[in-house]
Amino acid sequence: PRDVTVEALRAYVTDARGGRLLVLAPRTRRLVAQLRVGAGATAIAVSGVALVTRGDELALADVRRRRVDELSLPEPAADVTERPDTAEAYLTLPESGRLAKVDWGLRRVQLLDRIAAQPAGATFDVYAGDRLWVADGERGRIVLVSARDGRVLRRLGGCARANRIAQGGSAWIVASCSDGVAFWFVRDWKRRFVRLDGSAAGVDVAVLP
Repeated sequence: PRDVTVEALRAYVTDARGGRLLVLAPRTRRLVAQLRVGAGATAIAVSGVALVTRGDELALADVRRRRVDELSLPEPAADVTERPDTAEAYLTLPESGRLAKVDWGLRRVQLLDRIAAQPAGATFDVYAGDRLWVADGERGRIVLVSARDGRVLRRLGGCARANRIAQGGSAWIVASCSDGVAFWFVRDWKRRFVRLDGSAAGVDVAVLP
């Protein structure tokens, strides 16, 4: 398994070695569907269809119809994040330091300007609607980017080898780092840090009842 995302009552997991997309029902702990998307399946986002990165290709997996289409990318992608309620997605391209903006409905790929030395994880800002956060692993920071033109709006440092980002409601931005987890409060942009014994390779936020 390489990546997981949750949409409604289903969890979607990529199987890199087997080249599969697995669909799980967390409540019953059952595998409810699987679809071959090609070897090397890594990052995933779900927005109408499942978007799976696979080197320099993006697999568009329609689980209900059991259909997989492909979209060529200019270079291998590290991560993918969807723009809610649209057919748009954004992919990080570590080789060039750029973002790729994809309209998967029209099968269009647009390259945006260079935004980071080595962009890794990305997550769309669901509370703003027109921007996304991207981890810049080489420079140990995260950057806030305009979804319209890729312009960098803000940079937050203090996260060595930043790799993944999550939102804690509208008040917090969280990133996994090589030595722990960094938190920024959006009202003052001050950083809080929780140090870990090992390297964090991912992060998410849980809302507890």
